[in-house]
Amino acid sequence: MKRVVFLLLVLAVVSGHAQRARLEVYLDHKRFATPDGKALVEVYLQINTSSCKLKRNDDKTISAKVEVTEIIKKGETIIDFRKAVIDSPKMVDSLLSDFMDQHRFALNPDNYEMEITVRDLFMDSLNTITTVLPLNISSTPPSIFFSDIQQIEGYKKAEKLGPLTKGGMDLVPFVSNYYSPEFEKLAYYFEIYNSLRLGEGELFLLTQFVREKRTGETVPGLSKSQRQSVKEVIPVLTVFDISKLASGTYELVVEARNKNNEIIAVNSWEFQRNNPETDISLESLLKTDIKATFVDKITNSDTLNEYIFCLRPIALPAEILFIDSVARIQDMNFKKQFFYQFWKNREPVTPEYAWLRYKSTVAMVEKLFATSIKRGYQTDRGAIYLKYGSPDWVLDRPNEPSSYPYQVWQYKKLGQFNNKRFIFYLPDLVTNDYVVLHSDVPGEVRNHRWQQMLNARNSPNIDIDNPWGGNNPHYGGNAGEFFQNPR
Repeated sequence: MKRVVFLLLVLAVVSGHAQRARLEVYLDHKRFATPDGKALVEVYLQINTSSCKLKRNDDKTISAKVEVTEIIKKGETIIDFRKAVIDSPKMVDSLLSDFMDQHRFALNPDNYEMEITVRDLFMDSLNTITTVLPLNISSTPPSIFFSDIQQIEGYKKAEKLGPLTKGGMDLVPFVSNYYSPEFEKLAYYFEIYNSLRLGEGELFLLTQFVREKRTGETVPGLSKSQRQSVKEVIPVLTVFDISKLASGTYELVVEARNKNNEIIAVNSWEFQRNNPETDISLESLLKTDIKATFVDKITNSDTLNEYIFCLRPIALPAEILFIDSVARIQDMNFKKQFFYQFWKNREPVTPEYAWLRYKSTVAMVEKLFATSIKRGYQTDRGAIYLKYGSPDWVLDRPNEPSSYPYQVWQYKKLGQFNNKRFIFYLPDLVTNDYVVLHSDVPGEVRNHRWQQMLNARNSPNIDIDNPWGGNNPHYGGNAGEFFQNPR
């Protein structure tokens, strides 16, 4: 799953065998106003724990530690400076979670540069990233205006003032503008200033809505309007249900209108949604117009069938039912409509580009994982690769004593999850068809007797009351350790 952020600081994400990736930090910043005319700039850093070197603690937990340096400059003059050591929470091997840092700078209107350096304190100086970005602070407008829109992951009523507190709430920032399928809510916060300039006791109309970026049309059900009394500062916290919002690029817009229905203040924020539809409507399929599309150019029935079959690893349950029955469907136009809608649901603006990108990955999977009787996408490794992308680490153990050949794949980041793994094995010892044996990814194969099955090559004893099935740990057997800590 991809991740899009305003400023993404990733020096390297190394895919390959037994290689450690460089430090990954996601950065965002928002501007709010202070009563004395300054800007309160909030800087958010989210550190990917699995990209750090982890230290084993005395209580058998693990943790990471980074040093954050932030410098605000105007030319060669340092205006403000901060240096802090950030400790991650203590974690267990299988439950890594990212950790956050947030800091505020109060700045006068002017043009600055912000230099941020993050260094992994448990690793050498090479695991350091630095970025410099412009920071333009405008003067306070004389009329009503909005702060930046801050996307948030969670919130609760503040018990005491802290670095996360605004408007009486503790707000956990969401350092991304990409909402993958597991996100059902769009939560955000902003502030309204200078509304008293409209006059004591006046009202204005505050409207918030989501619109499709390409067409400019407001999304039904994702809008709200309310009459708002003027105040010195008006905090606004809003949550929209986006569980039914289709994939695409959208804008969140907030507007203020006076009593004459004139727009007197406006702000917007762009985000992306990935949310393949959960059902296939026969009516919508039959209405799908494929004329002059990339699908309309497909003329060979066998080619179209193959294109549809290879979608199975990334398809939803309702789509899989259609895919599995494709060979029995004679209506080629109907199959084209399904194929086009499949990609239109996932990438409304550029469905052809989305298909060509996936098709390229299918071709690579064919080279890597195909067998004499299976296409690459039909194998377990091929399906997992297509569904989740290239693993960050691959551990290959073809000759471990008493074990079948096996591979451990590790993904440092899968959507909202960190440090997830698959173990595949080759029970027939001959083909290239490694079978998924166990995974800690929710919704994938879970097998609490996977070590018993992996090590049954030379000692096929079965004991249903023993997780090892009677096959005790043997010399040279490292699968359990490698699954927990791939290296």
